[in-house]
Amino acid sequence: MALSKISFYHSALPTLLVSLLINLIPMSAPAQASNVSLQGHWAEGPSEAVALDGSLAYYGAGGVLRIADISNPVSPQLLGEAAIHSVILGVAVSGNHAFVVSAYAGLRIFDVGNPAAPMEVSSLELDGLGYSIALSGDHAFISVGIGMQVIDVSDPAAPIAVGFFPVTGPTFDVLVQGQFAFVSDFGSGLYIVDISDPTLPTQIGVYQPFPLGLIEATAVKGNFAYCADWQGLRVIDISNPANPVEVAFMGSTGGLFFDLDIAGSHVYISDGSGLRVVDVSNPTAPILRGIMDGLHFGDIYYTVVADGDLAYLASSVNGLRVIDASDPTDPFVLSGLEGRGYSYNAEVRGDLAYVANGTRGLRIVDISIPSQAEEIGGINSHFTSQGLDVSGDIAYVADTDAGLFIIDVSDPADPIELSLLPSPDWVYDVEVEGNRAYLANGNIGTAIVDVTNPAAPSLLGRYDNNQLCADGLSNAFVRGLEVRGDLVYVAEGKCGLRIIDVSVPNAPFSLGSLETPGNAVKVAVDGDLAFVADSGGGLRIIDVSLPSSPLLRGIYAGVQSVSDVAVADGYVYIACVLQGMRVLDVSNPSSPVEVGSYDTGYHAVGIAADNGRAYVADGLDGMYILLNHHVTSVATLPGQEVPATRLLLGNHPNPFNPITLIRYKLPEAAHVRLMVFDVGGREIARLVDAPQGAGPQELRFDGSDLSSGVYLYRLQAGERRDAGRMLLVK
Repeated sequence: MALSKISFYHSALPTLLVSLLINLIPMSAPAQASNVSLQGHWAEGPSEAVALDGSLAYYGAGGVLRIADISNPVSPQLLGEAAIHSVILGVAVSGNHAFVVSAYAGLRIFDVGNPAAPMEVSSLELDGLGYSIALSGDHAFISVGIGMQVIDVSDPAAPIAVGFFPVTGPTFDVLVQGQFAFVSDFGSGLYIVDISDPTLPTQIGVYQPFPLGLIEATAVKGNFAYCADWQGLRVIDISNPANPVEVAFMGSTGGLFFDLDIAGSHVYISDGSGLRVVDVSNPTAPILRGIMDGLHFGDIYYTVVADGDLAYLASSVNGLRVIDASDPTDPFVLSGLEGRGYSYNAEVRGDLAYVANGTRGLRIVDISIPSQAEEIGGINSHFTSQGLDVSGDIAYVADTDAGLFIIDVSDPADPIELSLLPSPDWVYDVEVEGNRAYLANGNIGTAIVDVTNPAAPSLLGRYDNNQLCADGLSNAFVRGLEVRGDLVYVAEGKCGLRIIDVSVPNAPFSLGSLETPGNAVKVAVDGDLAFVADSGGGLRIIDVSLPSSPLLRGIYAGVQSVSDVAVADGYVYIACVLQGMRVLDVSNPSSPVEVGSYDTGYHAVGIAADNGRAYVADGLDGMYILLNHHVTSVATLPGQEVPATRLLLGNHPNPFNPITLIRYKLPEAAHVRLMVFDVGGREIARLVDAPQGAGPQELRFDGSDLSSGVYLYRLQAGERRDAGRMLLVK
């Protein structure tokens, strides 16, 4: 079915409200990358799409297509997965092929004949942003924001665009029933389109709800269409497709209706905050029978698919949820497969990246082989993690409404909570210097915390940034900061940059400030220059050699919505919500020059940089690892390069105990070596060292004599190499 275009976004407003607003911003198509290349992608994110095919469920998890065995709904099992470089918004399955659409990556078609090793066979750029997909015969019908695009997929290896039906407002869903397509248009209602000739889709009728046509999704049964409207459920009589008529309306019950499906006499509705079960045995008088609310603050249920008494929900926090609705008055979570949250920011220490992952808290990713970036540990947040810093074996997480979340990460596979320091306002960012943590505290300013004992942090002092800005209308709002010795550089929203002296932590005072025209959200400092991410005002370069009188030195306004900034290797890296990552040469601060770019798959909201690499937190699409070609000192170690065509298909299960199967596919006959190493680089097994023919291969690895931990495997086939990672858990 459909999915709502919602995403979390760091803001002072309630998370869900801003999520709804942010997605009304048009997203431009990605531009060509320049002087920057993708080295790796931890593509984990919230689940936004799900489709069923027999005993298998296909669902998106950020930029990852996952396939799960649901033959036993009480205990679904993950079988396989494949990553694309854009968040997955729609999935459909026919035969041995899965059809995936995303906002930025168009249509991607996978061979899923072996669910444990899905293989991409083709792709097609769409005419707009891909949101949902329906299949009928040899054609795919895709909602692309500006209408419905028709694709001939009779040959999955060579899809061809053959038809188009334009609409006026954003189109989020399309459903096909017989010779008709039902196009849900968020601006103008429900279109009924004759697709008997797929090359020439023709409007038959349109239903336009009064006063607004905010329809997100539609399900059809018999002579009735059931529409998920932001205001509630609308039942439309479509017995005469040329003249659809509303026959019933049921208002929403606490949430906005985003998606729905029908099974038997019940409609199952995802309303963002949970599931609603509605009896439509009499379509003209729908009755709410049961409610299941979400399990976690900020959890948004996007897509729902019904099958008998079970409903399958794609969830922003909890991944795939299986709901038992055999008693419609009391639906409950039967089981599920965990998902990931919205990636807000990242920090890198050595071979590990630490990701502030929204409602999924802190995620720790092994980036020793960037092309095989893999999560090795994590701990859920108390609320919504948006910022972080790592000092030694301790991670400090800005957990918004919950406060400062302090975590022992000495064992990255098993992070442990040490303490939680509540805060009177949301904590958006944190920076640690010595035994102090500095908190970006929204409306109430900048907090200084003693973390000498991380298990018992205490407030030392606070600078109240809460004053009117120069416009006389806006108050300072602290979202980001950077610490250099006894000075804290604070991004104050509409008030711009402020420099605070914290030499006496219980009595901090302002040294100087400089207004910026946009909304200062983050700041990075390098020598005598401060680089301010000024949201709508671009990047501001400010001379802070005299802290009492900061001066504007330069402006970079070549992008919209700058959300974060980092400085490394003599370059400035900026994250731009709608335009990915940009690299700037600021050797002449008064005239910054863009020298590199890479457009990520969703919303670039956070960035870290080190040793020629940028780590971009991309919201729903996880974290990108990008190489700046201008930094020539970066060494690409064996196994770090992204192969043009992957040899390895992964291992299953992973994690495993003690047996796993390592799969790979050879494009041609070659002498093959497959070796297993421990994390110290010692070879512990050689599974094959012999000639093999072209085609798929599979080898069994037995870890019975090994201790729990991460193990690496390396495949060499002739001159080609590939590497993977597996986790043994006993």
